Amino acid sequence: MRNNAISFTSAICWISFWLGTVLVGSSWLYAKLQAKEFLIGLSEGLMNTTSPDSTVALMLSIGIMLIAIGMLYVPLFYTAVFIPALVKVLTRKPIRI
Repeated sequence: MRNNAISFTSAICWISFWLGTVLVGSSWLYAKLQAKEFLIGLSEGLMNTTSPDSTVALMLSIGIMLIAIGMLYVPLFYTAVFIPALVKVLTRKPIRI
């Protein structure tokens, strides 16, 4: 019987990515509902970007960090799974008919 279950590491990576996405979206929604600006200074460059509200800034920074962790570790995890499987397939002896 084949095991199609997702591993714990992969699940943590995907949850990190999606939780970060939800946090970024909710920080934008919070800023809109409070009638405050979401980001200030984006036209002056990425490093000059600030948020006028500390709650928005905190939710946004945690969300971006979680997205970055997810985007980094999801491909690394699948690469670590794919390469040994590929080597295993390529090193098999051919079937003689």
